[in-house]
Amino acid sequence: MLKIGSWRFEHEAPQVAAIEVPPLRRSGVETRPDLPHLIVTLSKLWAFSITTPKRIAYIDADCLILRPIKGLLDGDGFAAAPDLLLHYRLRAFNTGVFSFTPSADLRRRLFERLPELSVADGDQSVLNAFFEEWRQLPLGLNFLRSQALVRALAQDRHLRILHFTPGKPWVDGPSHPRDHALAPLEDLWTAHLSDAEYREVKRQWHQDVDAVEQNLTAWASRSAGLYRDQIAEGLKQTRRRQRLWLAGLALLSALQTLVLVFLVLRG
Repeated sequence: MLKIGSWRFEHEAPQVAAIEVPPLRRSGVETRPDLPHLIVTLSKLWAFSITTPKRIAYIDADCLILRPIKGLLDGDGFAAAPDLLLHYRLRAFNTGVFSFTPSADLRRRLFERLPELSVADGDQSVLNAFFEEWRQLPLGLNFLRSQALVRALAQDRHLRILHFTPGKPWVDGPSHPRDHALAPLEDLWTAHLSDAEYREVKRQWHQDVDAVEQNLTAWASRSAGLYRDQIAEGLKQTRRRQRLWLAGLALLSALQTLVLVFLVLRG
């Protein structure tokens, strides 16, 4: 397990080790304000510095393993599941789950090219640019939370790893209200919590929903006056256009009358 900082295991498990790695960042590059976590995602590239095993599988910390992940370590080369988020127009993979055959040469080539590769989407843009050839994993090995509305939900028997992206059910704050359409997926995560942890999460969700409702109420109150003014101004403009239109019709009618009188007098 790769970790940054002073994080420690709450529970120990046999044959599980944490490797502390330094943050890996591109100097002089600003992160996207809507995705501040991208500043640390490059640190996962340290996984390619491990060269001893025959095969390595990487799984993001925001993934929940639901069923055996047999097949993730099979094959050679680099393997990942396609990313179906809308902002990807080209064939691309999601880097929350991937496997690869490690080697010192692979590590050297990746870190040599790292300064020239785009970090717009953190490690994801780096690895998609570096691995032009990659093998596709089944979607069930990296089921993106955002795909829940276009695929079967968590009851899908092929679903083995649930990846909570882009939204995280444990993120606090009114900017991340609970999405009830995805509640079955979030319930999978809460099923692994203790009673005390679940009560705390539920309390936080209620706070988030209350904050969102208060923000909407305040916004509606502020907007009401603005909309009234806009409607009133719209009515004034409509009446003004109607008066101009009627004046134009009256002028046209007068001109027609003058032409008729002129023709009668000449005849």
